[in-house]
Amino acid sequence: MAALSPLATGLTFPEGPRWRQGKLWFSDFYNHTVHTLDLSGRMETIFEVPGQPSGLGWLPNGDLLVVSMRDQRVLRWDGSALSLHADLAHLARDKCNDMIVLASGRAYVGNFGFDPHSEAPQTTSLIRVELDGSAHIAATAMAFPNGMVTLDDERMLVVAESVSQCLTAFDIAPDGTLTDRRVLAATPGCQPDGICLDGDGNILVTTMTCNKLIRFAPDGRHLETLEFDVPTWACAVTDQGEILLCTSPHFIADACRAERSGAIQRV
Repeated sequence: MAALSPLATGLTFPEGPRWRQGKLWFSDFYNHTVHTLDLSGRMETIFEVPGQPSGLGWLPNGDLLVVSMRDQRVLRWDGSALSLHADLAHLARDKCNDMIVLASGRAYVGNFGFDPHSEAPQTTSLIRVELDGSAHIAATAMAFPNGMVTLDDERMLVVAESVSQCLTAFDIAPDGTLTDRRVLAATPGCQPDGICLDGDGNILVTTMTCNKLIRFAPDGRHLETLEFDVPTWACAVTDQGEILLCTSPHFIADACRAERSGAIQRV
């Protein structure tokens, strides 16, 4: 069992971690807040998202995009106020979730596709959001598209399909179109959730049902599996290559709010 060292505790459900300029940025689902956290453990609340924040990413001008899950929107934080960047309600099934923002400002946004508490799994679409806020279907028949990374100088997109228990790869055309869909790696028995790149360009995968962190090479070869005593939901890597995990023993909102046992932990 691999050891974890808590960096921040008392969270409801941390998600969407991104390392930027010496700090971890992340969402706390059921507190409806976006925070920063440095490696000394100093945490700051940046803003609130009433619709429940999730995925994060930055536009070329430095504005921060954040997914607002329950109202299926992408919001834009300019450092002082939130505004609407894209409305995805006509394209998404159930809650929107993770997001990746490319250097151009183009974003890809996943959504649940079904209510995990009351419905059988259904496939859904991955959504592409352009810099002007226009939204388009990027890929169909996705089984709970979740965490994402890009490889090969943003010419390849890798998506964690949680229900299908695999990492799915696409080629990214200059106009954002996704082609040549294929399975890059499988996580049998485990549902991949958040993914990120380590300092060597390998893919780190958290697994919402298996308490694991799995490392794959860019070509999909399995390199390493670490096991923990708590569920791992998302990951980020610092400039120095240190792995940070979002952990929580619960996912249901009432339990998360009551116990506040979510944490950011060092591997």
